[in-house]
Amino acid sequence: MARHRLDHVDAMRPVKQAGVISTHTVLYFAPAAASTGSGAALLLLHVSREGFFFISACMLTYAYAGLNRAGLRRFYWRRFLSVGIPYLCWSVIYFLYALPASHYASVTAAFRGLASIVSTGITSCTSCS
Repeated sequence: MARHRLDHVDAMRPVKQAGVISTHTVLYFAPAAASTGSGAALLLLHVSREGFFFISACMLTYAYAGLNRAGLRRFYWRRFLSVGIPYLCWSVIYFLYALPASHYASVTAAFRGLASIVSTGITSCTSCS
C-alpha cells in the first residue's frame, strides 16, 4: 500500500536546515565563549540537530512500517551503500588530512587511530572542521 506524502513534515525540513546553517554561521563569526548572546543563540539553535535526527527517524519508520523480515537485508544493504560507504570514505580522507600533524609512533598506532575515527566519528584534527 502506497503511503501518502506528509506535507507538514516536508514543511519542517527547511526550518531545520536553516537552523543547522545558522548554527555554523554563529560558530564561525562569534565563537561560543565570545558573549552570552552568542552562547544563548547556539543553545537555542542546537535543537535543529536533534529535530533533524527525529524527523529522519520518524520518516524511516513511516516509510518502512510494513517491511517484513525478508526485506531487511535489502534495506540494510541500501543504507550501507548510501550512508556507510560515504562515511568510511570521509573518515579516511580526514585521517589522511590529519596524518602529517598526528605523529603516530608506529603504523599500528596509526591504524588504531583510523579505527578510533571510524568507530567514534571523532577526529582529533582541529583544522578539519
